Order: sequence, then structure tokens, then C-alpha cells
Amino acid sequence: MNVSDAMTPRADLVVVEIPGSRNDVLEYIQEHGFSSVPVVKDVDGDEVYRGLVSRDDLIEQPDEDQLALLMREVPTIGADADLVDAAETMVAEESRRLPV
Repeated sequence: MNVSDAMTPRADLVVVEIPGSRNDVLEYIQEHGFSSVPVVKDVDGDEVYRGLVSRDDLIEQPDEDQLALLMREVPTIGADADLVDAAETMVAEESRRLPV
């Protein structure tokens, strides 16, 4: 089984875009009840994953407003990767999220 068999489809994801602010993240977290939001950037018409902003990031950096400075890198994996590899990556990295 591949990651693509278990992942949330892109059409169902809520993301925030760079440039953006902490208010963008707060809005999505409050509206949808998420604990984190993926950050993307438009590069020549293509959406490129840049990082993740979590509720903890907002709490730990209360004075930071720029989305680019709030986000952090987390492990990622390709949609064609084996689901077992994804689980092993999450365990090894102690990560609850694994963007595809």
C-alpha cells in the first residue's frame, strides 16, 4: 500500500500561503479545529510546499507575525512511497504529521 492510498487529497487540505501572517493561520485553526496548517508558496503558477505552522509555533512566538518566520520544516514523503516507510519516518522523527 502506498502513501497515496491513505493521504488526504489536496482538494480537501486547508493551507496558508506565503506571504501571509499569523492571523491567516489562526483563522484556519479556529475555523477548522486543526492543530497545524501546511504552508505553500506560488512559484511560477505551481503550488510548492514550504513548511508547517502549528498552534505550538504560534504560542512559542507570540510576537512574530510573518508566516515565513513562524513556519518550520518537518519530514516529508512522496505519494508513491510505501506506507510502512511513512510510518517508520514518523516514528524515527517523532512526528505526528508527514506532509506528502
